[in-house]
Amino acid sequence: MPRFDVSRSSGSSLSVLSPGAGPAIIRVSACTRPSGEQGGDFYDLLPFDPDHLGVFIGDVSGHGPLVGPIAEMTRELMRHQARRFGAGDPAAMLTSLNRMLFEHLPSHIFVTAVFGILHRPSGAFRFVRAGHPRPLYLDAQGVTPCASNGIALGLDNGAIFQGSLEIERLVFRDGDRLLLYTDGLVEALDHTGAEYGLDRLTGSLLARHSTKGEEAFLAAVLRDWHSHLAGEPPEDDVTVIGLHHSA
Repeated sequence: MPRFDVSRSSGSSLSVLSPGAGPAIIRVSACTRPSGEQGGDFYDLLPFDPDHLGVFIGDVSGHGPLVGPIAEMTRELMRHQARRFGAGDPAAMLTSLNRMLFEHLPSHIFVTAVFGILHRPSGAFRFVRAGHPRPLYLDAQGVTPCASNGIALGLDNGAIFQGSLEIERLVFRDGDRLLLYTDGLVEALDHTGAEYGLDRLTGSLLARHSTKGEEAFLAAVLRDWHSHLAGEPPEDDVTVIGLHHSA
């Protein structure tokens, strides 16, 4: 089982980052595929210093012309928080971002997100989840959904949001993977109206876990997702980020 520690806190192209220094080599790949011209999905990789990398994935609720600009605004505000906080407390950073978004978002829109800080030398990853699909951890025992909780950004400006966040910590061992994704992946429908679903995604991850290279791994998972669509256009954006401990 993965090494999880959950505690309450107060507080479409692929790209591959080069590995960091130290004994734990964590490779990070990301891919986003908007369903239209104005996608509401986004991600960012924030290099705080040679040892620390911020990983951020988000999804703006709803559809329409507002979601693209809101996604870009959220990403820019998060970059501002990264410069302000550095590689500190991920819950404090997300809480600060939530206050800013609460002031700017229309009342009918919210943002789901996962934000974490990877310590490259040790392979430790601390993260918080704000209303977003649970990341999936792959190791020799199988696939485990991460356990942390938290409500979406922009719904509350105070104690409710802050108190809902839980910091989760895991430590990568050789061969372990973590998948972050937006709900467009599992909610994609085929021509019969059947969802791709979490069960098929889990099976796809297990079947492809031995794939060499994180870019190739994500590409293989997305090919399985695309085969489920069987020619049907996706109704929602899809974004995935993969982290992989490899030699």
